[in-house]
Amino acid sequence: MKNELMRLTLATAVLAPSNSIAQEAAPPPTPQEVLERLREDRITATTDAAAILTQLHERRPRSDLDAFADSLVALVIAGEEDGRPSARRALSALARSSKPDEPGAAPYAGAYDALRKIFRETASEIVLADMLDVDSRRGKEIVRALLARHGDDACMADMALRVARDGDTIAEELGVELGIIDSHYCFAKYHDYRYRDVLAQLREGEGEGAERAVDILTARASGNPEFILVLSDSLLEMAVSDGGASAAAGRALAVLERSARPVHADAEPYANAYLYVDLVFQATQSQAALESLVEIDPARAQALLAELAQRDQAVACKARAVLAGTVDGPRVLRDLEGRGVLTYRCGP
Repeated sequence: MKNELMRLTLATAVLAPSNSIAQEAAPPPTPQEVLERLREDRITATTDAAAILTQLHERRPRSDLDAFADSLVALVIAGEEDGRPSARRALSALARSSKPDEPGAAPYAGAYDALRKIFRETASEIVLADMLDVDSRRGKEIVRALLARHGDDACMADMALRVARDGDTIAEELGVELGIIDSHYCFAKYHDYRYRDVLAQLREGEGEGAERAVDILTARASGNPEFILVLSDSLLEMAVSDGGASAAAGRALAVLERSARPVHADAEPYANAYLYVDLVFQATQSQAALESLVEIDPARAQALLAELAQRDQAVACKARAVLAGTVDGPRVLRDLEGRGVLTYRCGP
């Protein structure tokens, strides 16, 4: 009896499908199910969408593939503005479908065209980078045309080259140098930087240049706010030239100082003036920069000067000299001296 029960158990085990076999036999999700999973941000949704486009589990007419791709395009465009995960996953599926890794998968021939539709609506450098990865020949021509337009279009193309898999090679073919990028890289490189003549006037010592520079920093001059950063960085570079000792360096420093306390009623004090002058001081150890910090924010500068005055370095003498000229500076110096912390000897 016991042997009979064992034979029945073994027979049942052989005839009944295991859980893994049952799961493998489950039909793959339909296009509509995959779209719903994408909207719900399911983890496997990207892989499922790419599998449909590459006909990994089931062969479909090209018209059905294109219709599914159009649905993915619509998802990306709808979710692009607010950064929905469904948009990111749908975009990834389209990009992956052009060059699938899975055995038996067929590249989806419409991947580039689908990405091109998205790019027309979103003007996204990420999408353009995907286009370069899918078809570098066609993508490169779009990048070339965008670079020729200058301005924002060129910035977008430049950024796409940085993101694309073979972006460095393509950039070299197009004669584009991909240097280090910073906050105003594209504005400085590709835009018509109409404040360059202001810098030229400052270097030459023309008074109009200083007035125009202050107007830009204090938002009296119209233009993209990003140009304020461009001008600020340019003034910083000028202010530290020759260790801050040149006449042009002094003029740049004066502009930054004046921008913090504009005289015109319609001007806005430049919020980053203290920061930039502090950077000038850090680079040059200039007493003039310390004096400008006092003019911009006396309380904040006094704390810095008191700290510098106690250093066992030559800069302590500059700090003490500036501190002595402030309203409360002599008292601060007497207090520091009484505590015995002014150890560095200044003068003979």
